[in-house]
Amino acid sequence: MTNLTEHQPRDIDHVRLLPAMVGFSKSMTEKFQELKVFSRKNIYQHERIHQMSVQAWQTIEKLFQYLTHHIDEIPQEYQNGKQDSHERLVADYISGMTDRYALNLVNRLQL
Repeated sequence: MTNLTEHQPRDIDHVRLLPAMVGFSKSMTEKFQELKVFSRKNIYQHERIHQMSVQAWQTIEKLFQYLTHHIDEIPQEYQNGKQDSHERLVADYISGMTDRYALNLVNRLQL
C-alpha cells in the first residue's frame, strides 16, 4: 500500500506517469524467473514443438504453392466479390483453415 498512499493517483493517466505501483516480492520474482526459464526450455523450445512448427510451415508452403497455380481449387463462394491478387486470395484462404483441414487437404491433393 505504500506506493498508493505515497502517490495517491487521481486517475489512470496519473497512474501511467508514476513508477511501477505493484510487483512481485523478491522471492516471487525469482520463482517467476525460474518458471520462465523452465517454460522456455521444456515447452517453447522443446524439440517436438520445433518439429510441429517445421511441419506447419511446410504444410502452408505446399498449399500456397499449389493453390496459387490452381486458383480454381478455392471454393467459388470464397472468391466471390474479391478483387485481390491470387497470392492474397490464397493467403487469406489458407489463413482461415484449421490445422486439421490443411493437413487433410495436403494429403488429399497428395502434395
